[in-house]
Amino acid sequence: MKTQQRRAEDRGAIARFISGICRGVAGFLDFIDKRQIIRRAAFLWVLWLTGEVAFWTMKFAWESSRPGMEVAAIIGAVWLPLGALQGAIFKFYDDKRDKQEDAKDGA
Repeated sequence: MKTQQRRAEDRGAIARFISGICRGVAGFLDFIDKRQIIRRAAFLWVLWLTGEVAFWTMKFAWESSRPGMEVAAIIGAVWLPLGALQGAIFKFYDDKRDKQEDAKDGA
C-alpha cells in the first residue's frame, strides 16, 4: 500500500514553524560557509590575541620585581602555547586558501 504524502497546508502549525526555523538556520550556515566567516574570524582573533599578549609581556617585564631569568621563563611559558595556536590557525587559514585556489584553477 502506498503512503500518501501530505500537502504543506495539511501540516500542523508547529511543524511549519519548525520547518521554517530549520530552513533559516540552514540558510545562515550556508551564508557563513560561502563567505568563510569562521576562518577569517579565527585568523583575526589570533592576531588580536597576539597583540594583547605582546602588550601584557611588555607591561609584565617592565613592572615585575622578579629576577631576569624568572621573567624570561614566565614570558616564554605564555608565548609558547600562543605560538602553537598561531601556527595551527595560520596553517588552517593557508590550507583552506590553497584548496580554494586549486578548485578555481580546476574549474
